[in-house]
Amino acid sequence: SLMQGRIHEAQGPKALGMAMILARQCEGHSLWIGKSDHVQGLRARALQSILGEKRIVTVQCADRRETLWAGEEALRCTCAGLVIIHLDLGPDLFESRRLQVAAQAGSTLGLVIVGRRAQSSAAQTRWDCAGHPEDANAWVWSQTKNKQGQCLRWSVTPSVGSTPPPDLIPKQSLTQRQGGPQDAKCFTSLSGALAPPARARPLAPT
Repeated sequence: SLMQGRIHEAQGPKALGMAMILARQCEGHSLWIGKSDHVQGLRARALQSILGEKRIVTVQCADRRETLWAGEEALRCTCAGLVIIHLDLGPDLFESRRLQVAAQAGSTLGLVIVGRRAQSSAAQTRWDCAGHPEDANAWVWSQTKNKQGQCLRWSVTPSVGSTPPPDLIPKQSLTQRQGGPQDAKCFTSLSGALAPPARARPLAPT
């Protein structure tokens, strides 16, 4: 398990699946924070078969600044089991240090999903999440940063009798090739997972 009271980063095509597995394993509520195009497709009812009685609270933010502010406030909350922060560009050293201080204050586990590119940061670990080359139901998680020592690599498979983790990959590229409409976010293993867009949210206080 990942170290509590720290922030960790995940990137790669299966990073969303890693976040979902952590949400299933953690105690307490999970908060998923990001811009609307990152979180508006999450729907608790559609994910019920994966998370059981676990709850995910989604927070839709207007921009990067608001996402970081909301993430910092959530990490300070002691009742949160996991805080997932979805960013296109990973946090820089200053931003990640603020998140790290907040995670330590709340003894909360924080996971930053990096959509495009990671930066030099204060994250405890950084993971590259990819599909397993020989097993469609398994993943490969590789550490590219580990403050506690050597970077390692794991092959991750669902336990016997459990529901396999969802393949949370946007189908936008598929719909573009087929000439169909572009979905905001579509879960390839869950039906009816799209949620209607939320109203615009106010900016975070300066």
